[in-house]
Amino acid sequence: RRGTWDVYDPIAEFERVGVLTGVDSHLWQVIDNSIYRKSPTYPSHFVLPSALNYDEFKDAAKFRSKKRLPVLTWRDPVTRACLVRSSQPLSGVTGARSPADEKLLNLYRCFGDPLLLAEEERRGQANTQLFIVDCRGALAATGNKLQGKGVENAAHYTNASLKYSNIGNIHTMRNSLAALADIVAPTTATTESASSHFLSNLEQTGWIEHIRLCLLAAVDVAEKLRLEGSTVLLHCSDGWDRTAQVSCMAQMLLDPYYRTIEGFAVLVEKDWCAFGHKFTDRCGHGVPDKSQDRSPIFVQFLDLCSQVLKQFPDVFEFDERLLVFLADHIFSGLFGTFLGNNERERKFELKCHQRTVSIWTYVFAFADHFTNPRYRVDRNAIWPSTSVKKLGLWARYYSRWDPDVHPRYDKGSEHAWHDDWGTVCHRTDLGDLQEAGIQELAAGRNVQPGALWSTGGAPTQPQRSRSLAPADVARSFSQANRGT
Repeated sequence: RRGTWDVYDPIAEFERVGVLTGVDSHLWQVIDNSIYRKSPTYPSHFVLPSALNYDEFKDAAKFRSKKRLPVLTWRDPVTRACLVRSSQPLSGVTGARSPADEKLLNLYRCFGDPLLLAEEERRGQANTQLFIVDCRGALAATGNKLQGKGVENAAHYTNASLKYSNIGNIHTMRNSLAALADIVAPTTATTESASSHFLSNLEQTGWIEHIRLCLLAAVDVAEKLRLEGSTVLLHCSDGWDRTAQVSCMAQMLLDPYYRTIEGFAVLVEKDWCAFGHKFTDRCGHGVPDKSQDRSPIFVQFLDLCSQVLKQFPDVFEFDERLLVFLADHIFSGLFGTFLGNNERERKFELKCHQRTVSIWTYVFAFADHFTNPRYRVDRNAIWPSTSVKKLGLWARYYSRWDPDVHPRYDKGSEHAWHDDWGTVCHRTDLGDLQEAGIQELAAGRNVQPGALWSTGGAPTQPQRSRSLAPADVARSFSQANRGT
């Protein structure tokens, strides 16, 4: 699967976590959404309990915003607890209910097993729990009721509890990062006044507190899955921003595969790209400068990853060079992975698979460039501290243009900060570039990161035709996160 647009194969991935293989594989069904009519912003294939029939599936989808019904994204191999993601319910001020939605969540609570659910109903006692995590605050969720949306009434679901994570919305994050950009921008970061008041200015941006709340929510989810064996339903408003952040981080804490380079690519493709994070709107690709849909949600997730990596520096196969590389190239446009607002747009409207190159082609081809030399395989869960005393500014990304922050090494040291602006491709039809490039690399061609890939698909000698200079990315970073 490496080096292709199919780095995330939903069937293979759910087989890996034991959902579609083993003694209980009959409990699950794969829904074919390949023409995206069942749920326009969901993946081409997703997993539901087999005991849910088609009419119930349609009813459950109608009860959720944007038809983003609760679907399985991961299952704990230790406890069998399910991590389920969705959008908010359309309960409204009247507290509307959906029998199909309630049945679906009860099935997830019972690990997809209708016999276990029937036995619980016969005995009138439930032994398994459902933990509903609303990434919003209670006030925001209540306000959505006036729009016919809202939050679950836990009393309508068997043995369920509800917790709000109080993570800010896209506007809060955009304003926070704009304030952060003001204190780390090259024009202000090196002034004496900015340096002497840096920590207090950083606190006033609220950015570290937002990071803490996201990480706290992920740890809560991971604890429920692993330590309590409880199924978790995770959502925010539409389920494509805060939901993706918390879902991915919880999975990284519990599943060591997602802490490898390949596994991290699968995770990003699954929970961000396939599940419909709106990269075009959030990153400002081709949208008006003043768009209020811009927000640094994916960058914030990468920041979260950097915080955990600092606490556990030897359990990740990659280091922060990969995180910085991804953060740069959601704006650069050099790769098609982060274009469009959902999988359907990338496939059918933008035709990214035929017209662009996946970013993972480059990452896998130059994996050594992103590999953590301290990595050792550790199959255990990791439990990061969520104390603000253990969190800090992601200096490698935000302060790269501040000479006061750069580590001081001898010239040419491999430990010095070196940015990778990727490759520049000069061809119209890039459909076979990925495999051609990988084959050339396998044949032993000596190619360095940043090399120009020729029209024949074979890497040539390292050179630059047009690459983004640091100032370009600095400007892109500032504008994208200000909405200006």
